[in-house]
Amino acid sequence: MTGAVVGLACGLGFRFPAAGAPALVLPGGILWGMHAGAALGCLAAGRLQPSSPAPRRTTTEPALAFARTGAALLACCLCVSQLGWALPMWAVVVVGVPAPYLLFVCAARWEWLGRWVTFRVVEVPKGAFT
Repeated sequence: MTGAVVGLACGLGFRFPAAGAPALVLPGGILWGMHAGAALGCLAAGRLQPSSPAPRRTTTEPALAFARTGAALLACCLCVSQLGWALPMWAVVVVGVPAPYLLFVCAARWEWLGRWVTFRVVEVPKGAFT
């Protein structure tokens, strides 16, 4: 959740054209922020594992996947927000809201994009909260 808040704050702070803010804030800021937060969480969990390399590998591999997806979502949102230089805000909303979701659809169709964008769920090991 901290990643989503940071993504929203960055989306509001780094908008270059004022009309491009909807592409970076909703839903883009939430999506890439949550992926970045999940990547940092998985990376920290991997570093806290015992010195055996096998558990570290199983936790750092999802961290890399979350980081690649977050970076691709951020790049997508930054590109769409640049439409705010030429289009009014309502047009950027029409294009910017479905753009991150369209990225996941295109990743399922094209193999080269599927290497960057993967749909993953954060998995919590059994007994983690007991």
